[in-house]
Amino acid sequence: MGRRGRKRRLAIEDEYWRLMGSGVGTVEACRRVGIGRYLSLLERERIAALRRMGMGVRQIAREIGRNPSTVSRELKRNARVHDRGVYDAVLAHARAREKAGRAKTPILAAYSGLTDQADRTWLTSGVGRN
Repeated sequence: MGRRGRKRRLAIEDEYWRLMGSGVGTVEACRRVGIGRYLSLLERERIAALRRMGMGVRQIAREIGRNPSTVSRELKRNARVHDRGVYDAVLAHARAREKAGRAKTPILAAYSGLTDQADRTWLTSGVGRN
């Protein structure tokens, strides 16, 4: 059975690591390869590697070019007790995607009566008229 979710983009990962190796910071490397504002799997892997090397939150933040509070929140949110206190980048990324991907039902869709009431109010107030 294949992997679920988005497929890895190896060309982008290769370019990212090439930029990192040449001394470009994480934020700039992400910007250059087109990775978004949220932590990517690559950044989480880097956090995990630096953490295993014994680096503190501020030192990791400096190393990856992120704010220390971002790194601190990431470690607190995604290192679980049953993970034995070890930050696992792949699990953390899956947890973050799961949290971000939950479906949010629009209020008007959840309460059909509100839609009817909003339609009546709109029509009777003359807001939609020229």
